[in-house]
Amino acid sequence: MKLKRKYLLIICLCWQCSVYAQSTVYTNRLAVKDSVQLKNDWIRHLITGDLQQIPPHSLAGDSAMKRYVNNVAGKPTIGATSRLWNLITPDQQDGTMKLAALPSPQPVNPDTLLDKLFIHPQYFKLMSMQSNNIDTITGTITSSDGIVSPFVLKEIKDRFTAYGKPPFDLDCWFYAKNPGLSAFVELKNAYPDEETGTCVSAIRTIKYGESTHILVRGLNTHMQLTKSYQDMATRFDTLTANMQLENRSATLAMRVNNETLLPGETRIFRHCITTNKGNNGILLKLEVFTLRYTRDGRAGFANLPAPLVTVTVNRNGQQFFKGPVQGSAKFVADTGWKDAGIILED
Repeated sequence: MKLKRKYLLIICLCWQCSVYAQSTVYTNRLAVKDSVQLKNDWIRHLITGDLQQIPPHSLAGDSAMKRYVNNVAGKPTIGATSRLWNLITPDQQDGTMKLAALPSPQPVNPDTLLDKLFIHPQYFKLMSMQSNNIDTITGTITSSDGIVSPFVLKEIKDRFTAYGKPPFDLDCWFYAKNPGLSAFVELKNAYPDEETGTCVSAIRTIKYGESTHILVRGLNTHMQLTKSYQDMATRFDTLTANMQLENRSATLAMRVNNETLLPGETRIFRHCITTNKGNNGILLKLEVFTLRYTRDGRAGFANLPAPLVTVTVNRNGQQFFKGPVQGSAKFVADTGWKDAGIILED
């Protein structure tokens, strides 16, 4: 009798353990099937289609990401409801409305793909390219949310990444340290395309022993600094002057000797103006452009005629010219110019 009771007790214990183990596995299966937990957050949806409307606690699959990248990197659609509707212009041949510029398919470089897509970039990349004579450029990059990142560029193909919310402000100094040579510094967008082309934001020529201050605001594209040295005396007529450029237009871009200012910008800097020898004087070249904006917020020049504007040119603090200008104008300066100011107004 006692032996039967022992067998019965053992059988009951085994049966209880078996039921508990099966229920635990069954519960775990249900949990894995319904949701996945990552760092205390439950993933309840796997997105394989459109990423425009994503419910909370979702995870995008590779097919959804591929579809999104193709949509961002592909050609934009044209239509009255498109965000690019303000970028269209009448075709000069048939009069139909077309985009001023369409991005064409380019070979994809995986090293720069994310830079070019600008999927809400939280960083700004500054690249340095030098053709000869290594010198150092120092400065700061400030994001719109107040993150200040000091940088030093001193090597060929050097790169610096600043983090924060775009747009960014770039503030830097450069010194010309090579005797007998003038330094040439150019700041432009690093990845030109058919939407914006190559847009030079700042271009400076500095004689030996002098320095230049480059301050460019509102940057939301990756930029490239190019530095080189030239013997200006043998090739160019030069004039070093204190420049003050003011773009008071609300909608137009202004370019003076390749220095580009967006609406509302003012720049004060020292610059060596150069003109090819034999041109009978130093030229101040002014250009006015209508603006358009790309899908990622970059400024580009629209293929539209610029309206009539008012331009004021000051020589050594005195008015040299004031009048209407449409498109472009040139002004001859001589060696007596110490300060040059140009103001653009709608």
